[in-house]
Amino acid sequence: MSQIELRKQLGLQAIKGSYEAENAYWVDVVRPFIIARKTEIPGSYWENETGTTNPSNSDILELFMFKTYGNNELSFDYTFPANVTPYVIRVTFNTSDQITGMVSAS
Repeated sequence: MSQIELRKQLGLQAIKGSYEAENAYWVDVVRPFIIARKTEIPGSYWENETGTTNPSNSDILELFMFKTYGNNELSFDYTFPANVTPYVIRVTFNTSDQITGMVSAS
């Protein structure tokens, strides 16, 4: 597995894992991101993607997908399918593939 593929997986795992761990990434980044997008994105999108207009946090977490990575290959962006929002969660890494941060960005 390439270093880029590894980071893509690690970033997605960190986003999804933050919910169960209820860690600082969940409290400070992922949960506020989900709350904001849940009200901003039309219910028809959620119904199409999850089967309900009012999906749970865990349903929404399952939708996250890799979008792109930065030129330095140390920052990776994740969002929802169909380019439904310009906002992403950006996960940053050090050169040892350890996560050094997570923020909401556009």
